Amino acid sequence: MPSHGTFPLAKRSMASAANDGMGRADIRIFSDASRMESGLGSAAVLYCPGHPEMVLRVHFPASVHTLTSLDGEIIGLTLALILLGHFLSRADTAKACRVSIGCDNTSAIDFSRKRTSRTEVVLNSLMAQLKSSRPQVKLSFHHVKGHSGIPGNQRANAEARRVAQDETCSTAMRLPPSLRRLRG
Repeated sequence: MPSHGTFPLAKRSMASAANDGMGRADIRIFSDASRMESGLGSAAVLYCPGHPEMVLRVHFPASVHTLTSLDGEIIGLTLALILLGHFLSRADTAKACRVSIGCDNTSAIDFSRKRTSRTEVVLNSLMAQLKSSRPQVKLSFHHVKGHSGIPGNQRANAEARRVAQDETCSTAMRLPPSLRRLRG
């Protein structure tokens, strides 16, 4: 089973939100992936004013050769949806809200609209579940320019590198079985 976990973090300012390329959103989530010798790491970071930041990250060991870097990016988007579902289950979300998910990989965003690989099927399944259980949530995906100083994107990148390198995670949140099966 891959290592994974969620981590509530200290509250931070959303002052830079206007410059992150994700429009007007009540909730912003950034995702990223990193491949290193020790394996593939994917991460998502959720920001919502008035709530602590949250991070979800997963590590797949280097022995899982079937996963590509693009799969890692799609898994990052999947983690964003898992994190969103966890957040919505704990927060008062009876009202409609806008959610923007940012990723610095346009191919991952494009592939999120298809159903061809195992990772894309998992992502699309989670999107369908979210839409049916929370129709008041308006979800959009955005490309954010990587390594351009956007704090949320930089944080997701750092978390993905961290988990790829040293597997530092807890098991505070269970991943869906379909994602766990990607280990091969």
